[in-house]
Amino acid sequence: MFTLLSFKINHKGNVLYDCQLADAEKHIRLNPLSSIIIGENGSGKSYLLSQIADFFRYIEKLVRNDKKSHYKYEFASVEYLIDSDIYFIQKEKGKVFFEKNGVRTESASIILPSKVVAMSFMVNDKFSFSRFEEDGFYDYRGIRATSNASYTSTIKRMITNSLIASVADTGKLKAIRDTLAFLGMAETVEITYILMRKTLFKKAMPLNSIIHKIASIARRKQYFNEVELFKINENPEIVIQDIELLRKESILSDGKIRLTLNLSNEGSFINSALFDSLSRLERLELISNPDIEFFKKDNFSFGETSSGEKNIIFTIFNLIESIKENTLLLIDEPELSLHPTWQMKYINFIKQTINSRFDCHLVLASHSHFMISDLEPNSSSLTSIEQDNGQRLCEYIEHSTYAWSVENILYKVFHLRTMRNAQVEMDLYELSGLISKKSSDINRLKQLLRDLEKIVLDANDPLNIIINQARIYIGEKNDK
Repeated sequence: MFTLLSFKINHKGNVLYDCQLADAEKHIRLNPLSSIIIGENGSGKSYLLSQIADFFRYIEKLVRNDKKSHYKYEFASVEYLIDSDIYFIQKEKGKVFFEKNGVRTESASIILPSKVVAMSFMVNDKFSFSRFEEDGFYDYRGIRATSNASYTSTIKRMITNSLIASVADTGKLKAIRDTLAFLGMAETVEITYILMRKTLFKKAMPLNSIIHKIASIARRKQYFNEVELFKINENPEIVIQDIELLRKESILSDGKIRLTLNLSNEGSFINSALFDSLSRLERLELISNPDIEFFKKDNFSFGETSSGEKNIIFTIFNLIESIKENTLLLIDEPELSLHPTWQMKYINFIKQTINSRFDCHLVLASHSHFMISDLEPNSSSLTSIEQDNGQRLCEYIEHSTYAWSVENILYKVFHLRTMRNAQVEMDLYELSGLISKKSSDINRLKQLLRDLEKIVLDANDPLNIIINQARIYIGEKNDK
């Protein structure tokens, strides 16, 4: 069980962050722990997530005696729990000190989270870039294809890879089905590749052509997976075998390779060797990057989904494929492009999809007051970051905000003064007036009451008094 308690950075005499993210009581739980960091634009929420990831990455390299280990700030510290042990790690200029249960110890006695996953659907996220599967500890799952660019093809490839890697696992498959159901989609997915070499299945490909192709890619591309291409270069015959395997599967149609996955039928899944072959041919640019199609009433490509649907699919598919025991999961602005209804359901939905991994800790940076209203108190925490006269102040908010009204959250959490929606005020005024006049217009009274009952209210909200009065009045009229 992993729980991140606090994180601090001091640099050149300035406190950059001094944040509590959870307390020890949250370590005893039956669900994954979710912590939200809130704050206005420019308060440093996203950068805090990136620095938490970078510091753990620095420590992990240090423990492995990696000479490239480096962290740019002079003083930083982190405190966390794993199982029944509390760990404290502090960097003071060029030295790092380790404590286990309050006693100074060596790095060999330190247990780190098994993995740090950094996830974002923003093109300009602050996380350090890392190529997919090249770092066993730090897993960057943002949409950037390189250190400074993002591509739709990369998003589709990551979703496809995550789907393929997950369908053989019963628990992960259920999470994928739940995600598609949440979005109102069918349990059928189609993956398509276009042949970039039209004669790929018609003429034998010479081995020297494969070797020349690898050399050409290495010259042209600054960012590519050198390890995988090296493996192919060492054994170019495997590409010939890949082509033959695909030919036997008879999945070619109109110059495209089409694979249909019926996720409701576990026996219909295509074997992993086929996807390994497709991945190699894609790296060699013999076939295109994958396109992925989903189904509602009609099939539609990933490009035709809404930005909110893209966000949900990308996040959940990557999450369930990457997460394992004692993972620290960092998600930046997950509410991006999500309808308020989805925002309110988002955190609990994620926690349900990874419920078997209750030993993990999710830390999210958000502006969304809708997400805050959905924080289940026993496995959630809330931290606020504010700027005050040039100083960054972090406040750990101990009271529960579960099912609070929007007005309560904006005032008590975001510290914003707001007037109720004008239409709400007009409906309240009309409802009160009809009751005071002893109106017999029951249909209008019921319509006003239905609209007002849809508002999520705190138990102490004075609106409840008016709503209850209306219910009693309508009930009395119906009895007559």
